[in-house]
Amino acid sequence: MKNSSCVWTGIRTVVLAAAFTFLPGGMGTCGWAENVRGKEPNLDLSPLIQKAEAGDAESQAALGIFYVAGREVPRNVPEGIRWLEKAANQNDARAVYYWGLCFLDGIGMKPDWIKGRNLLAKAMDLGYVPAKMFMGKCLLEERYGLRKDLSKAKGLLEEAANDENPEAQYLLGMLYSGKEKEIAPSRRRMMKWLTLSASHGFVPAQIQLGKEYLRSKNYFWAREWLEEADKANSAEAAFLIGIQELEGWGSGTPDAAEAEKMLQKAAFGGIPDAQLFLGAMKKEMGVEFDAAFWIQSAALKGSKEAKDELKKIKFSPDTCLKMGTVLFLGLDGLKDFREAEIWLKKAEEQNVAAAACPLAKMSLYGIGGEVNISRAIKLMEKGVEKEDWELISELAWCSYAGLGVPRNFAKVLELVKKFESAGNQNLQIRTLFALCAFFGQGMEMDRDLALKNFRQACVKNEPFAEAWIGFTTTHPLPNDADQTSAWQIIQKAAEQGNAWAQCLMGISFEKGIGVPRDLAESNRWLHLAASQGCPTAEFLMFIHADFGIGMDLNPSQAMERLNAAKAKGYSPAIEWDEIKKRSFLESTVKD
Repeated sequence: MKNSSCVWTGIRTVVLAAAFTFLPGGMGTCGWAENVRGKEPNLDLSPLIQKAEAGDAESQAALGIFYVAGREVPRNVPEGIRWLEKAANQNDARAVYYWGLCFLDGIGMKPDWIKGRNLLAKAMDLGYVPAKMFMGKCLLEERYGLRKDLSKAKGLLEEAANDENPEAQYLLGMLYSGKEKEIAPSRRRMMKWLTLSASHGFVPAQIQLGKEYLRSKNYFWAREWLEEADKANSAEAAFLIGIQELEGWGSGTPDAAEAEKMLQKAAFGGIPDAQLFLGAMKKEMGVEFDAAFWIQSAALKGSKEAKDELKKIKFSPDTCLKMGTVLFLGLDGLKDFREAEIWLKKAEEQNVAAAACPLAKMSLYGIGGEVNISRAIKLMEKGVEKEDWELISELAWCSYAGLGVPRNFAKVLELVKKFESAGNQNLQIRTLFALCAFFGQGMEMDRDLALKNFRQACVKNEPFAEAWIGFTTTHPLPNDADQTSAWQIIQKAAEQGNAWAQCLMGISFEKGIGVPRDLAESNRWLHLAASQGCPTAEFLMFIHADFGIGMDLNPSQAMERLNAAKAKGYSPAIEWDEIKKRSFLESTVKD
């Protein structure tokens, strides 16, 4: 790597200035009331329940906190509040405090700031130290209808700090930093309280101490406290350490490898300045995609400097395609359809044929914007010229449905023949051919041939074919059924609760096959089918929720649907899960 002084001097100045701003005083209010992701509920509460039911207030309070927080046990807010109330009525200070927080933030009830503040006051009267700290913080930050009262806040924080509450010690230390004009700054008092807080393991205090020691060029203690915070997985601490590794901790001897490692940790931790700085380093090292990725990450977090850099730098066609793909599919934790479109258009302008397919899908399904079928058709027609088989398949469906182009069965069969002559076994094309054979559209009716092709497409989970076979296996369509009467039969069965018919209706409304195209109606039918456990519908609902097709983006619903289909062994869901885990980055932090 080149000497650190070569790394984007302009960015370095901005980043270092941002690195030494004070941390905001407020921490999360009710982080206690959030589920711990990835942790299976496994705590046996039966001994605690037995004591709580016998009237033990301490057990009731603990049980209430467990249920409201959903930590180690399935979350049950109403049950948790019931136990907190029981314990609070026995004057258990901890229960009074947490019950008050529920009122303040509307956890399991409508917010009631007056009731919440009264409960916090009662908890303080009962001597509960965290209540004093929290009320002091609320007075500092004018939360829950309270006016700022520095004198009262300082008094409460001093009480809690003297009782060894680390957050109170931190907040009290910050009061002496000169941040508040009404309180005379005192570095000695600030460092005293920050050190006490940091010694209790309070990470914001450890970071602030690190910053203070860096300001005074005391690199030994700066490093000690920042490394303590880094052990607690603080992304900000990793960033500050990374910067100092580039600077050599005052010695002028940088450690580029350690700097890169720490900046990566900070970048993955979501620090935009670290992302921007790491992008600059990767650019200097010639790792173009990683540079683009991290600068784009910082830009998405609002970094003006990163946005400016993206406008200045000309990236290669390959990097433009990769970045567009990452942002489109949501890989490496990055997802933004508008930015994806920008990158993909840059790739297309540089004659990268593969960029046309996601761009066409964005226009066809309204991904990241409005549906624009005419634009989608233009891209599909270009795809025919360049033999992009996925675009040819999409154009064939549009030609069959008359979506954006005249309905033309001869055109569909022409595209089918194009696939066959190339030896391409596209399943959607096989399904379209089956539909044409089933209804005698553009060819002689041959239902045996249709059934054969539907089944072949079904083997590898082509959704329309699966739904068609699933429905017609138990509800054979009459031999004289044309497309109109067939869809009337399918819709009636769907309305009566047949899951395969509902799934078929969902796909039909998505593509405009047999019914007018309506993406919202597509979602309604797919939701009904998925609710009955139909894996095809579950998978399609994942796609719709993940890409915002006919609905707002819904990542949590998308993952729920994907996991449900995956649990049933549905191979497209398993394959997509693997795609989601793919990384384009050349290096990642392992520890």
